[in-house]
Amino acid sequence: MAVRGLEQTLASALGLIDAQAAYLQHLQPQLQQALGCDAPTAHQRLNQIGAQTRFVPDACLPAGMAYEVFIYTEQRIPTRDNLHDFFGGLMWLHLPRTKTRMNQVQFQEIERDGSQAKRSALRNAVTLLDESGLLLHAPEPIWQALCARQWQRALYDLRPLWQQCQIFIIGHGLLEQLCQHPHLGLTAPVLRVDLEGAAGDWDRAAAHALEQQVLPAVQRGDKPFTPLPIFGIPHWHADNAQADFYANTQVFRPLPQSR
Repeated sequence: MAVRGLEQTLASALGLIDAQAAYLQHLQPQLQQALGCDAPTAHQRLNQIGAQTRFVPDACLPAGMAYEVFIYTEQRIPTRDNLHDFFGGLMWLHLPRTKTRMNQVQFQEIERDGSQAKRSALRNAVTLLDESGLLLHAPEPIWQALCARQWQRALYDLRPLWQQCQIFIIGHGLLEQLCQHPHLGLTAPVLRVDLEGAAGDWDRAAAHALEQQVLPAVQRGDKPFTPLPIFGIPHWHADNAQADFYANTQVFRPLPQSR
């Protein structure tokens, strides 16, 4: 009965996924493969489509051991039967170099401060990227407008330039929210990547941006990301073809005025 319950829970969770949604196209074809197989648990499905990363039941994580420490020391990923860990597993399959480096940073910070201590600024930044982040390859005018939070210019006036943009949602928590509780306020911290310089390899581009942008920015005390309301991305919401969509300042907030 317990196994059947797990199957029903996982099946109902996976049933919320619209594999054709724009925000999931970067996970193809592995997403379709994972949805199409009949394994009863999330870790089994992920293991069937990925050979390099080993996923195990969440029960393998010893009580009192930090999740990040287990992954670093055991080289295995504890996985629950829910959307959060399912998408987290897909990130490990797509971005193994980046995920490994983020895990290494988390482990080093925990080793220094202890798992129960308040997260350091570096841990916070890595966690934010891991849970909610979006990778963006974009022309300079779009990037500058996003950083200035000139929403209508970035997302409406410069819309033709978005044909040159490429997007990869790395945040598995954000993907979970998009499937379970989508709403206009969903906002991702955006990390700019140079996909051309990485020869089209998202993992290489993300790992490079992590090392060259995120870690140095945190060390300087700067914010390494710029925010982007997800449904402002052109064609990601039925109503954003109109300029007044971006006039909602509760969602598209202006850049705070410095004193």
